[in-house]
Amino acid sequence: MLLVNSNSNLKTADAFVKKIKSATCVSTDIRSLFSANGNELRIEKNHKGARPPGWFKHWHDAAVVACERDEWELTTGFGFCTSGGAYVLIPDGVSTRSQNKDPTGRVVPDHEISWDTGVWGAIVPTETMARELSADNDKLKHYDGSVVWAKSPGRTRGAIVVVDRYQLGSGGKTETVSSNEFTKAFFHELLHAGRISGGAPYADDDARFSGVANHIQAQFQKCSAAQ
Repeated sequence: MLLVNSNSNLKTADAFVKKIKSATCVSTDIRSLFSANGNELRIEKNHKGARPPGWFKHWHDAAVVACERDEWELTTGFGFCTSGGAYVLIPDGVSTRSQNKDPTGRVVPDHEISWDTGVWGAIVPTETMARELSADNDKLKHYDGSVVWAKSPGRTRGAIVVVDRYQLGSGGKTETVSSNEFTKAFFHELLHAGRISGGAPYADDDARFSGVANHIQAQFQKCSAAQ
């Protein structure tokens, strides 16, 4: 299952589904595969009736794994630009811990995540996942080393964070991320999560991952340019 964090800015799975289904850069066939059941976002396993682009099967396989393993939760985030020019996001309802620096050399405080503006989101594993990831041969450069931090005993899931609002200027107006940008980021981050859970290549700089991710990016860019 893919549960929505109770403190997400989009409060329910249905709100996520509505945002995804309003993305005009995704075909009706693909949008129809998403549904909500209570606080759980669901992705239909059978897509035989759909006529998706070539990249979709690879993405769909990873998305189904991420949902079935029950290792991740979904939340939104607020993105902003620091005075030094670095982009940072604050996930909603997720406690994180980091001792790393952003590209400007600024130490990233707990509860913040360095943000790559190419994709409006981030993947944040648990401490256990992070130990497992650092032990394999792939180099995960997509996130800054932050991990989900469980403050109390109990089940901890990694976080799939999708930016839904941002502020690019100091004191500027908070803007809402468009449905197309939001859905592009959701697809990208869920691909990361599914590949991690499935033990498949997950790093942005690995051609086995980027070969799929770049096709997703290209479809949204082509669609947005045509609008």
